[in-house]
Amino acid sequence: MSYSEIVLEHFWRPKNNHVDPEADVMGVAGVPGNGPFMVLYLRLEGQIVRQASFQTHGCAPSIAAGSLLATELPGVQVLEAPGRWPEEAINAALGDLPFHKRHCSALAAEALARASEAARRRTQAPAPEHAALDDQGERGAT
Repeated sequence: MSYSEIVLEHFWRPKNNHVDPEADVMGVAGVPGNGPFMVLYLRLEGQIVRQASFQTHGCAPSIAAGSLLATELPGVQVLEAPGRWPEEAINAALGDLPFHKRHCSALAAEALARASEAARRRTQAPAPEHAALDDQGERGAT
């Protein structure tokens, strides 16, 4: 199987691949410990993502998708992030994954949507259209 250079770069040198116990919010897609999963940890300053990290169990495209988001999200408004980085955008940024690996970009997009929803619930901001998923693992809720 052949992957793009960007997938290989993020796979061999993933950025911010770690658990962040100080994260303000996190989003979980899949079931950790049971199959492929993605956990996205976000540190926020107001509604701006200041730092992002991820944890995943899966193949090269899963690691690449988490690493990509961890590098692209800082500076982005958390409630707008899922609209900027839907599955299609993640997939395109990774150089178009093979069809049978699209679940990797979908896991990353779902984790981001859940983290964004957790941030919205923390501040009780009105839900944008993309925030229809339940959150898992909200931290620091008021």
